[in-house]
Amino acid sequence: MTTRTLKPLTGRLLISEPALQDFYFRKSVILLADHSAEGSFGLIINKPVDVKLTEVVKDFPEFEARVFLGGPVKTDSIFFIHTRNDLISNSTKILEGLYWGGDIEQVKKLMQASLILPQHIRFFIGYSGWAPGQLDE
Repeated sequence: MTTRTLKPLTGRLLISEPALQDFYFRKSVILLADHSAEGSFGLIINKPVDVKLTEVVKDFPEFEARVFLGGPVKTDSIFFIHTRNDLISNSTKILEGLYWGGDIEQVKKLMQASLILPQHIRFFIGYSGWAPGQLDE
């Protein structure tokens, strides 16, 4: 029997090995938001944390979106994915209809005006990152 291994690509999901016991990656599903020759950037999409967005980022408007643990890198920063590339400039496409990042000040204004809703955006504390070629190995 042969095992087929898929190569990492932007938009793919990475699922942790069942026996992995690492705090961040145990039972994790990671959305690979960017994979290139410069390295890889992903977000753990299945680990919500019990904090409000305004507790994480003090200058954000009240917004009822859940916050997730994105990974062990830059846990002092907030990252986001969204479906509103039509409203948020400087976003990076992951897949058709799904983007990461963009103008955070624009996001705040859209939240205040109720033009972006919790189902349009997901926030993460930290991210998961790999050096060039690391995931390919």
